[in-house]
Amino acid sequence: MQKRDNNLSLKEKLAFGGGQLPGAFFMSFFGQIQIFYVYWMRLNILYVTIGQVIYMIWNVVNDPIFGILQDRTRTKSGRYIPWIKWFSPLYTVAFILLFLVPPEWRLTAGEINTQFLLFLWYMFTLCLYDTFFTIVYLAYSALLPQVSHNFKERTEMSIYATIFGAVGGVVSEIFPLAFLTNPNAEKIGQFQICVVIFGVISMLAWIFMVKYVKERHELIPEKHESFLKNIKYVFKNKACRVYIIYDGLTVGINEALMGLITIIIAWTFGFENPYAAMPTDIVGLILFFIPVVIGGVIGVILQLYVPKRWDLKTLLILDYVLMVCGFFIAFFGALPPPFQRYSIYLLPQGPWLTSIGLGIGLPGILGSLIYLMPLNADVVDYDEILTGARRESVYSGINCIFSKPMSSIVAIVVPAILLAFGLLPVDPLAPLEAFQIGSGFPSAITGVAVASFLFPAIMALIGFVCFLPYPLGKKKLVEIRAVLDAKHAGEKEKYDEKARGDQSPETSQSSSK
Repeated sequence: MQKRDNNLSLKEKLAFGGGQLPGAFFMSFFGQIQIFYVYWMRLNILYVTIGQVIYMIWNVVNDPIFGILQDRTRTKSGRYIPWIKWFSPLYTVAFILLFLVPPEWRLTAGEINTQFLLFLWYMFTLCLYDTFFTIVYLAYSALLPQVSHNFKERTEMSIYATIFGAVGGVVSEIFPLAFLTNPNAEKIGQFQICVVIFGVISMLAWIFMVKYVKERHELIPEKHESFLKNIKYVFKNKACRVYIIYDGLTVGINEALMGLITIIIAWTFGFENPYAAMPTDIVGLILFFIPVVIGGVIGVILQLYVPKRWDLKTLLILDYVLMVCGFFIAFFGALPPPFQRYSIYLLPQGPWLTSIGLGIGLPGILGSLIYLMPLNADVVDYDEILTGARRESVYSGINCIFSKPMSSIVAIVVPAILLAFGLLPVDPLAPLEAFQIGSGFPSAITGVAVASFLFPAIMALIGFVCFLPYPLGKKKLVEIRAVLDAKHAGEKEKYDEKARGDQSPETSQSSSK
């Protein structure tokens, strides 16, 4: 084995960041999963709820199991890289299957047999997708503290990951918007073709990452601990308890917004809305999103500046404040205009206000995404101070016990809100009409506002309150890193000395004999 320098090259940082690209591709499509099945494949919401309950139970169980299995792995490539190498192809296949529902089922979705077949396809592919997603991205998130101990390097890698994720998300989001905003059978078929293409492209990012990202062997403990002992240590860590809530709410907020992006664009901004007398065209939509883009630019600057001057805890509390304020503003802008008639669609009372609100909230969303992995790495480092051991993947697995159920809660709550306010599933005999309006247009527009903006605003408010007691401020982290740097410098010397001994001439001659 060659001696490994602690300083990471740009190639390694980019390769790590590129690992976020497949997830961004997949999540942009996956965010439409409930809309796809409920509105366009016409799966009954009761079946969706049953599937999500089963999915939620499996989610809670599988993350800690795979986390512990990964932490117990010992190979020449490390603990986590082998899992990514062998399971990323299966993750891709599961993603493709999730959307390859036989299209003829849509026209017979009113029959009991077809509903049951749709339910089985939905539940099986959803659990299959989550299993391989869990395996791959547990290993990926555990890599960050395993690859580097340096906060600056960790932040840089997370920023690269966020950039790749943003690019992948924006590029892949175009296709759900293009094909599912006002769908018909032909558009749904084209959407399914795009799913296959993006699945194949994603494998290139995994190949590049596996080739260039290397684990630090001196950070891999020689022994592993029991399942119950690992669980006990994780929940005794106060920083981890706060992080679990933070992770869950981050997932909930992002999935609520991303999952409804096609609905927001059609109903809040009027783009290709079949009920509008003058639907918003692409130029109008771009103009509406100018404040959002400005908010994104400000958000990137903010995320880079604040941690240098203050600390990560201060930044994330600020991010929650921005999300709470921004989403409440967006909600009020997305409400229907006063005295709107039952049977006429009009733009909400303040689509520009909604756009400004999203621009205010976007910096907070970016912060929650950029620093999700560095915050987890800090929690892992703190655990090593408390217990003397490193259990990166165990933490990544157990941290998901709230985020994975939150994903299911959002998947149930969001369609339920839309249905309760009168946005009913599509009529297969009128496929160009995206929705049937059961309670009038004012009610439907209000439902979109509640599901898209009020629900995330409430989650952000809860997150703000829960994050206040997070114990790892700037001073505490400086102390932790000083102790761990000294400790691992000694472990690295021992590892390098052992590696040199394995490659010595005497060893080579004895091996040849």
